[in-house]
Amino acid sequence: MKAPNDSIPAAIAILRNAQPANKRAVIGFISDYTGGPRKGTALAYDLAYQCSDQFIFVGENGHRARPTAEDRNSGKFIDFLLPKEASDYVKATSRPNELILLKGSQTQHLERIALSWTHDVQCWETNCGKYIDCLQCGMVEVPYHDHRKARKARSRAMRNKGSQSTD
Repeated sequence: MKAPNDSIPAAIAILRNAQPANKRAVIGFISDYTGGPRKGTALAYDLAYQCSDQFIFVGENGHRARPTAEDRNSGKFIDFLLPKEASDYVKATSRPNELILLKGSQTQHLERIALSWTHDVQCWETNCGKYIDCLQCGMVEVPYHDHRKARKARSRAMRNKGSQSTD
């Protein structure tokens, strides 16, 4: 849910110590870094490079990882601007028993990549402003532009249910 720079080594250690044959790291915006975003992104890539088969960066700072042309051409490094693009790619290229590490800032809501396996994720807004996870929000299966209408309908239904139970 959060990706402060100092949590990246511990998260990637999970990949290093895991046994699955195929391991991927999906990393988004890294926060709380000193020295600018290049340092945090490059650190994540350097650590994950050694223990994962593929590094997928989500967001506009992927170039700051400084992947080589060979890593890009071979597919070892891939970057996507949007979580939906990353999700579609991960689902299309996944393998049985694969370990996929998701790590990104809470506001990016990368959990939608995992939720898309068990939910019909329709909300792919890149800047919803919520600081809770998508399941707590309860609108993950509703397109973002319909959230307000859905919340009003939910509120009406709750009021009606409450008034029926007091009759």
